[in-house]
Amino acid sequence: MIRRHLRSRSGMTTAEFAIAAAPLFAAVLGLVDLGRYGLTTSSLSTLASATSRALVIGCYSNAAIRSQSPATCGDPLSETEKRRIAPALFLDGTMPTVTVAPNGNMLVVRASQSFQPLMPFWGTRLSNPSQSVALPF
Repeated sequence: MIRRHLRSRSGMTTAEFAIAAAPLFAAVLGLVDLGRYGLTTSSLSTLASATSRALVIGCYSNAAIRSQSPATCGDPLSETEKRRIAPALFLDGTMPTVTVAPNGNMLVVRASQSFQPLMPFWGTRLSNPSQSVALPF
């Protein structure tokens, strides 16, 4: 009777699936993380570009009329406009950060957001994506 159980292969399929499933699921969730990260960086790039366009229209023209530096301009977009421009950034309940800062003779618009990957093996590599646009003045 013991020999019969030792030759039995009834649980082999389950064991093989358990061995193969863990790396497969890790790879699939890793690809999902990369897709989410790509969507986030693309949306941040769109938001930074839209903010720079709003700065050129609203702030640069006023600064040029007054012969002033446009470096004192803040974020020209409201939260509603940001949600319309890049809705994917608001899916997890967080708000992207847009900063406008002078850098020499450039005005740098940087859009950033915290990002929480699904898989822990990424570490902090994907934790804080940001995109920036530089405007000369």
